[in-house]
Amino acid sequence: MATFTPSDEFTDRTTVDTVDVRTACLALDNALPASRIMVSDIGRFTNSVWPRIAVQDARRFTTMGGFGAIGLGLAGAIGAAIAAPGETTVAVVGDGGFIMHLGELATAVRRHLPLVIVVFNDSAYGAEHNKLQRYGADPDYSLNAWPEFVPIAKAMGATAISIRKLEEIDDPTRHAREGGSRHQLTTPQRRHKRPVRRDAHAGRSRIRGHSPGGQRCQPAATRSPSASA
Repeated sequence: MATFTPSDEFTDRTTVDTVDVRTACLALDNALPASRIMVSDIGRFTNSVWPRIAVQDARRFTTMGGFGAIGLGLAGAIGAAIAAPGETTVAVVGDGGFIMHLGELATAVRRHLPLVIVVFNDSAYGAEHNKLQRYGADPDYSLNAWPEFVPIAKAMGATAISIRKLEEIDDPTRHAREGGSRHQLTTPQRRHKRPVRRDAHAGRSRIRGHSPGGQRCQPAATRSPSASA
């Protein structure tokens, strides 16, 4: 145990233009402010995120998983950020849940909240993808061609980036640590054991939009307080 490191638990499948979601989460755990509050949506991405992005106290973590419904994570994180204006709140969400309540991003920007949004995007409803495969149905029914999230976030007043390389993670999180920006929408790439798309290869799903998950990673945006974010 003395020599154990979290990265020993898995084989890193990062490629030249994608980041293994587990590796990305370990990097985010180190890069984000240590005193963060974390609010999580639910979905397949939580299998990789929850064991690898920690909080200092159990009361600093909550999951918006009521009745197994996705899409409540962003709204819950906005509430947490309003309740703790002196803290950095981190929202971890999947692509499907994020796009369900994308309009809430405008609320976060308008309120100038200290909020970092990490979107794990595999261009699919991940749980449904697994279930369709399990029951012998075509998993392509779970796939979605989302619009590009980064341009949408920027148009709404947030700063957004897409992460495709591990070293790119530090740039958005550095602003949060220094307090120079109030918003970040980050999409590290997420890895899948099975390709999410039939045209995917080597267990990696192609990414569309700014997404993490089984696709190319796209980080998102941060907006400075003076710029309404």
